[in-house]
Amino acid sequence: MTTEDCVWNLVIKKLTHEASEQELQELHNLLHQNPELDEAVKLMFKWWIPDVPNEMDNNSYFKFKQMLKRIRKAEATLQQQPSPDTAKVKEFNKPPDKVEKASFLKTAFRKLFKQKTHS
Repeated sequence: MTTEDCVWNLVIKKLTHEASEQELQELHNLLHQNPELDEAVKLMFKWWIPDVPNEMDNNSYFKFKQMLKRIRKAEATLQQQPSPDTAKVKEFNKPPDKVEKASFLKTAFRKLFKQKTHS
């Protein structure tokens, strides 16, 4: 493997955050010995790692974390606010009043009377 190939392999490892301290030191030494490669590698690092004020916004991991925070916040607000369906369930579970009981009994007697007359 040539020196240039070795340098580019170490550059790739550095850019993907897979290089060990020993490999980073080896890259530094090789670049110091080969100034023509040093300029090309610096240019590669400049292109690869942009000068963005807030790198966290461009990183998908941090975007994922932000999305999870928003989801958890939305879930928390939904749990605090009663939904219209729960209001209906509470209304359904309340004990019937006198009018509802009378209406139910009247309907039940009508159905029983119709069944008796048909059979």
